[in-house]
Amino acid sequence: MAQMRDEITRSIDIHAPLEAVWALVSEPGWWINDGTLGGHRIERDGSTCRVHDATLGTFPVGIEVLDPPHRAVFTWLAGERGDGEGDAAMPRTRIEFVLAEEQPGTVTLTVTESGFSAMTTEQHERNYGDNVSGWELEISLARDALEAQGSHEGPSPQEGADA
Repeated sequence: MAQMRDEITRSIDIHAPLEAVWALVSEPGWWINDGTLGGHRIERDGSTCRVHDATLGTFPVGIEVLDPPHRAVFTWLAGERGDGEGDAAMPRTRIEFVLAEEQPGTVTLTVTESGFSAMTTEQHERNYGDNVSGWELEISLARDALEAQGSHEGPSPQEGADA
């Protein structure tokens, strides 16, 4: 039997200020969406958040590290949804966002999600491939939203969704 892959790493260049990219990726659960960023209600309880998405439901996310403006690390608590929708036996995965500003106005966003090797074969088959394509979509959405802001001073993608 082949060894299960443990992590997914994807990167993308974003032509936006470092502070704008940080404002997005430091928001717990920003990647939970159906193709549009923002619009979440977030309940915080210490280092754990419940991210409420109007379409997809509620998801618990742990905050491990917020090191502005370069690194944000979250724990995906998929097995702990508490709404009957999650798989209670699902192991946690760790999601790390790293920002590197190669030149002013261009930020490389790298996301690494790890912890897949702790899953059962069935869980891994169901989640790993979906998350590979999912991260491609999510970082592209982040790039598109941030670059659409341009250089004007306006709300972040998070704030604009509530307007």
